[in-house]
Amino acid sequence: MSITVFANARVVQTMPPFSVQEKVDVVVQDDTIVAVGRNAGSAYPGAKQFDASGKTIIPGMVCSHHHYYSGLSRGMLVQAGPQNDFIQVLKEWWWRLDRALDEEAN
Repeated sequence: MSITVFANARVVQTMPPFSVQEKVDVVVQDDTIVAVGRNAGSAYPGAKQFDASGKTIIPGMVCSHHHYYSGLSRGMLVQAGPQNDFIQVLKEWWWRLDRALDEEAN
C-alpha cells in the first residue's frame, strides 16, 4: 500500500459540487484519492509528501487534452477566407498562429 500526500495545493473540483479550494491536501492511496481537505495529510504521517504549493490539482473525471496555445491566440488577427474542411482550418488559422506565437507576441 502506497500513500502519497500532495500538500497545500489549489484543488479545482470539476464535478458537482463545483468548487475551488486553496491550500488543500490531496491524499492518494495506490491509485485512489482517499481524502481532500485542509490538513488532510496530517492523518498520514508516514506518507510520501509532495509540496504542491502554487500548483493546481484537478482530480478525477478530467479530459486533460487541451491546446493551451489557443488561449494565447486571443486577440491575434488572422486574415483568412472561409475553410471547407479541418485541414484548411489548420493551414489557414492554427498553423499560422503557431508560427506567430512567441514571447513578444504574448
